Amino acid sequence: RYPSLTQLRSQLISLTAAGGVLVISGIRNIELKDLLQYYAEKQWVCRWRQTEAGWAGVVLQRAE
Repeated sequence: RYPSLTQLRSQLISLTAAGGVLVISGIRNIELKDLLQYYAEKQWVCRWRQTEAGWAGVVLQRAE
């Protein structure tokens, strides 16, 4: 969830090559906007998102 994903951002950056993608699911809809903004600060771009029954999944791409 959101708290864990914010704590993991630095590690995910170091594990993902420039231009690489990250698939995240299990995000509550009410946390999605804040999560996307938080990752955008480090040059992650949302390439896809889907919501269903109060939950979301996203595909983020790390800037090159």
